Amino acid sequence: MKDKLREELKKLILEVMNLDIDKIDNNKNLSGVDEWDSFNNLMLVSRVEDQFHVKFSVKDIQHVDTINKIIDVTKKKISEK
Repeated sequence: MKDKLREELKKLILEVMNLDIDKIDNNKNLSGVDEWDSFNNLMLVSRVEDQFHVKFSVKDIQHVDTINKIIDVTKKKISEK
């Protein structure tokens, strides 16, 4: 599940932000990526919530600033279901 989840999330990030996700360091703060802005952040969160049937809190959304954090928070939400 981990690898599948990681790949699905990377695909969503690619779609929402129109990025080549393999060229981005999973630990790099996305605020330094030109395509990353608050609108794309909310779009991504919305798509993740819809696809994985989870709900992020405002605190979660504020702290998902790297690909790995997005993955970690999503895994946590899925495990809480």
